[in-house]
Amino acid sequence: MGKVWVLYNIMPEGADTPMEAIVEAIPNIMPENVRVETVEIKPIAFGLRMVVAALLMDDAEGIVENVERALGSIEGVQNVEVKDQTLI
Repeated sequence: MGKVWVLYNIMPEGADTPMEAIVEAIPNIMPENVRVETVEIKPIAFGLRMVVAALLMDDAEGIVENVERALGSIEGVQNVEVKDQTLI
């Protein structure tokens, strides 16, 4: 089985959302076969920031969507989008 590298954009509910809490929650909610490569807070515009997470996971059916749902369940997260993905 191969691996998939996925880059997620994680948008907060608002500019006052505690971004550090989102960053800290990410490793705790990942399934066993998902490795967190990097997590960064990036500015967007007008004081709004987003979390960008690069994750490495097994190439299993539905895993990308399952991780997207898990990320969306974090308190303070409004939207999760797959920005990029590639097989490794």
